[in-house]
Amino acid sequence: MAIENTSQGYKNAFGVTQQAKVETLNTNQLNYGVYENQYTEVHKLANQNEYCIFRDNVPLKFKNKKSLLKLFPGKENLIESYMKEKKTDMKNPKDVITLVNYCLGL
Repeated sequence: MAIENTSQGYKNAFGVTQQAKVETLNTNQLNYGVYENQYTEVHKLANQNEYCIFRDNVPLKFKNKKSLLKLFPGKENLIESYMKEKKTDMKNPKDVITLVNYCLGL
């Protein structure tokens, strides 16, 4: 499982995240001659899972719906309708395991 750090914007004075960069003023520099950068950028960790199934002892990797569908040619419509019916989230490993079990049973 890989985790990617993605920027969500910057936190403003009211604690709300916005896209415009926000600079904060550090008054310690005025009082004590000490200055440290005060960055307000907000990050969110996003899952970038990579999954693997074995077919004839050959590992087949996929990351998303598109790459999974390539592994099961001719069954794309069945898999897509199953995903829609079960509301499969490809970032949720439990959902992906259930989906892969379905695909292998086709």
